[in-house]
Amino acid sequence: MLRLWAVGVFLLACIGAAVSILAQWPHQFMGQGNPDRVPEEFLFMGTLLAPPLPLLLFFGASAFLARREDRVGFIATVGMIPMLTVMIVGSLGEVLSAPSQDVPRFAQVAGGLIGATAFFTLLVLAVRRVGSHRPTG
Repeated sequence: MLRLWAVGVFLLACIGAAVSILAQWPHQFMGQGNPDRVPEEFLFMGTLLAPPLPLLLFFGASAFLARREDRVGFIATVGMIPMLTVMIVGSLGEVLSAPSQDVPRFAQVAGGLIGATAFFTLLVLAVRRVGSHRPTG
């Protein structure tokens, strides 16, 4: 289940980034972004529907590596836990941020809730995998 969710959530975040960039929906959490600079702000602040690019790339690598059944997959799963925690906070931050004229309120709330739910579900799956791990050797 973790393997499917990890890749699915990564793809969802990539789609969110693309939609935000095309629609010019800047981040709202930790200060409202500039709708004319969404691609640039995506690099370090993220967008309305996606985390910042470096976090997204690290998460993607972890999501694909977590599919493995060996030590590398386990380490990738452990590595996802802090990233997912940050992404949950960011998604909820978008939901709780003040509305702006640059972003439809529905997109702000729905996107944040969908993101937080997906990231939280994956976090639970990752923690369960780590907790059930039995070292070999």
